[in-house]
Amino acid sequence: SKIAGAYATVQSLQPQVDAWREANEACPGNADVGEAEDATLPLGTSDNAKGQAHLTVGNFDSGECAMELRFEGLGPAVDGKTLVAVSDKGRWRCDAGTLDTRYLPPSCRPAGATSP
Repeated sequence: SKIAGAYATVQSLQPQVDAWREANEACPGNADVGEAEDATLPLGTSDNAKGQAHLTVGNFDSGECAMELRFEGLGPAVDGKTLVAVSDKGRWRCDAGTLDTRYLPPSCRPAGATSP
């Protein structure tokens, strides 16, 4: 659920990324969408915060405009792994990154995949 919560933040930023991209004909960076260059999202409530996700907005090695979450402090199966939301011609897909399929938010899982 902590990964899904971090992904909800990415989903909330998608309209801003799309609007900036359309207005500037380029992919924005963190600052262009109002995020710190070293944006870190705490995972969990303030009473139960465990782990964090580092957010990066921009063009990635593939040349695609995307937002990446890199997780830490959640456990060996997730730490250092990434979830990437890719802007694909005005639509977003979240099938990229190194996070094992079973840890992906439900909306990012291929049909038939299960959760941990």
